[in-house]
Amino acid sequence: MEKMRTDLTKWFLTIFLNAHDKRGIPTQRVSVEIFIAYKPAWLILHKIRRSMKEWDAEFSLVDIVELVDVLFDTLTEDGKRGRDIEEVKVLVGLSLNKLGHPLYLKM
Repeated sequence: MEKMRTDLTKWFLTIFLNAHDKRGIPTQRVSVEIFIAYKPAWLILHKIRRSMKEWDAEFSLVDIVELVDVLFDTLTEDGKRGRDIEEVKVLVGLSLNKLGHPLYLKM
């Protein structure tokens, strides 16, 4: 990654866009959203997805796994709170050891 000519902020934006969509994001949309050509957008997405795959293969949740769902309020279209606020559900998974500390297993 140190020899990439693409700005680091575009990498972070691509990671955000990819994580924000549960199915991933198409390369064409990335190239349009971050204003780069198709080929560099494909390369960035390919590297991000490969890193995610390697991380998933190396680490896994172990022992006691707790899942928590939380509702967060979002602002209305005009940026104000009120009756028309929408609630966004967030699901968080965490593996804890017997002392209650976060835990992961390196494979």
